[in-house]
Amino acid sequence: MMVFKTANGEDLTKLVHQMYNGDEVIPARRGTIYDASGETLATDVKTYAIYAVLTDKYKGVEYVEDKLATARALAKHINMSEDNILKLLNQDNVNQTAFGNAGVNLTYLQKENIEKESLKGIYFTEKISRDYPKGYYANNVIGLAKDTREDTSVEAQGNPLQGVMGLEAQYNVQLRGIDGLVNYDKDFYGYSVPGTQKVIEEVQNGNNIYTTFDSRLTEYLEEQMSKIYEKYKPKSMTAIVVRPKTGDVVAVSQRPTFNPKQQEYPENGWINQIVERAFEPGSTMKTLVLAAAINEGVFSPMELYDSGKIKVGSIVVNDWNRTGWGRISYLQGLIYSSNVAFVNIVSQIGYDKWKEYMDAFGIGRSTESGFPNENVGLNSYASEEGRASTGFGQGVSVTSLQLVQAFTAIANEGKMQKLRFVDRIENTTTGEVTYTKVQTLSNPIKPETAKWVLKYLEEVIYAENATGENYKVDGVRLAGKTGTAEIYDEEKKTYLTDGNYLHSIVAFVPSEKPEYVIYFTYDRPESSRTSSLGLSEWFTTFTSYAMKYLGKDEAPESQKAEVVPSATGADVETAKEALKNIGFTDIIVLGNGTIIEKQAPLDNQLYTLDTKLILYTGGIVTLPDMTGWSKLDVMKVMNLLNIPVNFEGEGFVSEQSIPSGVDVSTITDTVNITLTSPTVKSTAIKNTSDKIETTSTTKETE
Repeated sequence: MMVFKTANGEDLTKLVHQMYNGDEVIPARRGTIYDASGETLATDVKTYAIYAVLTDKYKGVEYVEDKLATARALAKHINMSEDNILKLLNQDNVNQTAFGNAGVNLTYLQKENIEKESLKGIYFTEKISRDYPKGYYANNVIGLAKDTREDTSVEAQGNPLQGVMGLEAQYNVQLRGIDGLVNYDKDFYGYSVPGTQKVIEEVQNGNNIYTTFDSRLTEYLEEQMSKIYEKYKPKSMTAIVVRPKTGDVVAVSQRPTFNPKQQEYPENGWINQIVERAFEPGSTMKTLVLAAAINEGVFSPMELYDSGKIKVGSIVVNDWNRTGWGRISYLQGLIYSSNVAFVNIVSQIGYDKWKEYMDAFGIGRSTESGFPNENVGLNSYASEEGRASTGFGQGVSVTSLQLVQAFTAIANEGKMQKLRFVDRIENTTTGEVTYTKVQTLSNPIKPETAKWVLKYLEEVIYAENATGENYKVDGVRLAGKTGTAEIYDEEKKTYLTDGNYLHSIVAFVPSEKPEYVIYFTYDRPESSRTSSLGLSEWFTTFTSYAMKYLGKDEAPESQKAEVVPSATGADVETAKEALKNIGFTDIIVLGNGTIIEKQAPLDNQLYTLDTKLILYTGGIVTLPDMTGWSKLDVMKVMNLLNIPVNFEGEGFVSEQSIPSGVDVSTITDTVNITLTSPTVKSTAIKNTSDKIETTSTTKETE
């Protein structure tokens, strides 16, 4: 044994090493996802799960003795009734029990409050979770990261979070990081011996991602979508708002969706509709037909034709009102959204040439967004009937992403921009920043063509009896096109009837040099009598806000927006004066230094003038009084100070665990923030009347 250091075939050296030596995995922090200005959209947090030991079999481990008192105490802190807790504690032949969904993802403050009850036999496990602090916020695009292990009750070695959808999945490799490994010596009792730790592998935290999202627009969009979804109960809704010159998606959402903050995951809310759902778009497609016709020199706005119906192959295409408007001009055909007009226009362009334009606009082709399960749609173009029907957006299926990308060419002098969801990726180890380049995909139309398309589409909004007359927005001139599409039932192999339509609007805002392309879809509201009423109400309310936000319309001073300049490296007093001259009124300085080292939000983004601006100078930095602050403002400060924070409740700050005035260099604990909801005053929403467009025979949608 002394020679070979073995006994009964066991390597004693190896056994001793295992007894007195150990490894510890250091979990990498998953990268944070931010909006364009640096506000947190997704980040790692520590959460806790509670369990109860019910047996005295474990030596030296306390167990639950007074089950009734324990149930009564726990019911105050977790979302489970006293009776149901008691049932779990009274189980026979069970050594320990968890408390289902009510006992997981607890905050530090919840854990602390339960511990104050001094309950015997109640224990906690700690885990890394993903927090989405804004709740409803482009959830199907940002996506979800979670612990995907089969048994999540077992303590994870390293960071277990994996992206399962959206940007979280698309950029999972960049976000997840690489866990580290530390080796150390153990004493007789198994504890780490100080000074013996050796780093085997350095931990590499995940990269941070800055999206193109504008939180002011996205949050307002989410608020309005929730109201319309509840009020009119459509089957689904989607919205994309894009800056056409860069392709930046500044706001995006859908209903149904899910709220990761409340752990609400409806089955039909998982699909990323703008990418995965293909549909027949209806008359918004006429925008692209018009562009192709003008570009080919075949659109004659004053030429007359007979509206009402036209025979194409084996089918009759009807205008949406069935009877038409008699002999009218093609410009009137656009204004009234005549299907017959656009069947004729496609014929004048030529079927082969129109197919070339659809290809150039990316119809039926992947946008190469990188999102999982992207649908490319369908553009079979097989029969004369099918080819003609594409002129009014039937017989061809698209995704919202494809269509909006094509629309950027109309708003951007003929240049079609690739849509961007991510602006830049920050390597948290090296500090290196990689930008997603602004990319022009093609030039399907000439600049002069794009100008004429916008000019004609103004008539769709402002001409008498135009289909888009209910989409006017005070203070700004728009160009746009509405759509009412038939929906094909895959099971019945026929188009739905009885008011089952997909309503939509594309708008170029403002019509001269558009700042935004806005595309909304609104699928089958509960009552066909209201038709697209909810869509026009939703659109006008949101667009009015967006224009006020841009400063294109009169607005209260606090709602006006300006670009936040870079203050880094500037003298504090000079920077404060400059910001005040711009109109910003709420400026917080952290530290007693004289030069600004960091700021939040970041520079070169639009912000309303009442936005809280945080300037960090270094030196002696004390914690501010955050009473009344929003959660996002608190996170700005904590991110700058690199102090962990936990939140309890919703609303605005009512308490902070560490008082103001404390030197932040002395803070070693997590700062706990209590949020309280203020009294909410209801505001009336203007109801906008709507032109109800209906169809009753095959191929007659608007």
